[in-house]
Amino acid sequence: MKRETEIRVEPDPEKRAFPHARFWTVLGFAAVLAIGAAARLAPWERSFGPNGVYFAGDGDSYYHALRAERLARHWPRVPWLDSGMDYPYGAEIPWPPLFDQVIATVAVATGPATQEHVGAVAAVVPVILGLALVVLVAFLGSVLLGGGPWLDASL
Repeated sequence: MKRETEIRVEPDPEKRAFPHARFWTVLGFAAVLAIGAAARLAPWERSFGPNGVYFAGDGDSYYHALRAERLARHWPRVPWLDSGMDYPYGAEIPWPPLFDQVIATVAVATGPATQEHVGAVAAVVPVILGLALVVLVAFLGSVLLGGGPWLDASL
């Protein structure tokens, strides 16, 4: 007579000790995104004023907004010569235009290629790109590191 053996599957001890791990992970990641958004949106009131968009820091922000405005006006053509550099002769622009092209593309897709609209888009796009970078780092960290270090990496 054959005896049927009973197969007993023990529950995973981690699931027993921490039954709502997925909930806390999602909550932790939402907190990381909220911290990232708060850090990027802190100067929001100073950025959008009655006189238009104000970019904090050095003149690079203004130059990228100006270049994005030029790209938006002549979209999708990319000018490789800037007449304002090395005035009065102009100079070739030595760096690639991807960042400025992203701003110009979003500006063209969402409204007119005016200085005010492109400036507003130039103030918002870096916030979106920064939050997308947090998500990308979290994803890559979970793939490469697994476990909990991915959350630390995204933070």
